[in-house]
Amino acid sequence: MRILLLNPVLPFPLTNGENVRTYSLFAQISSRHPVTAVVLRHQSTAVSVQEISQFCENYYQIQPQKMSFVSALPGFLKKLPDCFQPFRTRALRRNITTLLASEPFDVIHCGHVAMMAAIPDDPGVPVVVQQDTAHLPTMLAQLGFKECARTLQNRKELFRLRSALATFWSRADGIIVPVEHVRAAIVSRVAGARVFTVPHGVDARHFSHRGEEESENTLVLPGAFDRPANAEAARYFISSIWPEVQARSNSIRLFIVGRRPPADLMRYNNYRNVFVTGEVLDIRPFIAGGTVVVFPQQVEGNSAGIKLLEALALSRAVVATPEAAAGLPIVHREHFMQGRTTAHFAGCILELLEDPSLRKKLGTQARAQVERLHSWEKVAEELLTVYHRLSRPVRQGEQQPEVAVREISEAEASPKLLARVPVPPSPESTAAGEQDETNGGPADAPVYPQ
Repeated sequence: MRILLLNPVLPFPLTNGENVRTYSLFAQISSRHPVTAVVLRHQSTAVSVQEISQFCENYYQIQPQKMSFVSALPGFLKKLPDCFQPFRTRALRRNITTLLASEPFDVIHCGHVAMMAAIPDDPGVPVVVQQDTAHLPTMLAQLGFKECARTLQNRKELFRLRSALATFWSRADGIIVPVEHVRAAIVSRVAGARVFTVPHGVDARHFSHRGEEESENTLVLPGAFDRPANAEAARYFISSIWPEVQARSNSIRLFIVGRRPPADLMRYNNYRNVFVTGEVLDIRPFIAGGTVVVFPQQVEGNSAGIKLLEALALSRAVVATPEAAAGLPIVHREHFMQGRTTAHFAGCILELLEDPSLRKKLGTQARAQVERLHSWEKVAEELLTVYHRLSRPVRQGEQQPEVAVREISEAEASPKLLARVPVPPSPESTAAGEQDETNGGPADAPVYPQ
């Protein structure tokens, strides 16, 4: 089976959920099936030929072009939202058409729904869309779209975005999602869409406990904070949950670990025992050395699931919201603690900090669950099963199901803006108030302040 992977960028660095998912799936698949990758944008970080060869056989990068011919596009394509326009360039479509004509591909895999804009009208092979989230801000952040906030506040542009998503989903032969909540969001808009659940995975060999000792009274909140859902989760935790935890003990420390924290999160660095590290070279020592790992996400079906599985694979005690753990086969008080409300979340943290035996039990059982159900080898097999089902020739007389797109009114397109927490005190009110974003840069291992 020959696979054509279309992705906005190469899936590097492996610091966010969508890159980890795409890279890990195709690192497994490419060991048995040839994969050709076509990407659009230039990488901001250097990627070696060896890294690329681990997940694909051939790689093509198409330089972005400005849209100079939008007026010549028919019907729907004139209505593409701005965030999808770069994926409708002549160069990208021409190269994909040439590849399809010159090589016998069996399936096209779109790593992001926006890549559907680059596919010819009749590619001749099944098209699979990888839909990791239904959260619009996260979907736009995955594209590196700079006008994300403005788009979501513009009713007309938001209407075009949702209409484009429904049209692309309806044109796909199959859609893979990590959790049922994303499936529900798709089928509520596109009746008859073929949606398959291919769960999150984790490299259990890489994320394994190496004997690190717990740091006392230390919470770790990991994530890629250039993703809106993760940044909002950190703000929510600091403003709502953290005061309740600190009210019980002011010796508890919180480490917010991950790339590109926004400026308002960086202002919390060294404020009330909060430490914002920024991006680190290896997150494993931070998680393995923490007492409790927290996932306070408020959005279902986001990439926090992969980070949560990594913490469980490291045998850590985890407290997560129902949204962060949505779709994962883990049970409250058996594999992790589920914080259903602000007070309950804080109570779960305090209970774990005071009960080493409970932390050990949860960590051991969580590790066993991850090894049993979430290895990337097993997840890749499920994706290959989807490919085989979609590439099966249609029998004579068999009808393909009609896919009906539910129309959306402009009233439904109104965005639900998330509330932002207030910024912490200024440097004038606390000597340890604000730090520059260069503080807490890359690190090899965590150094927890004493």
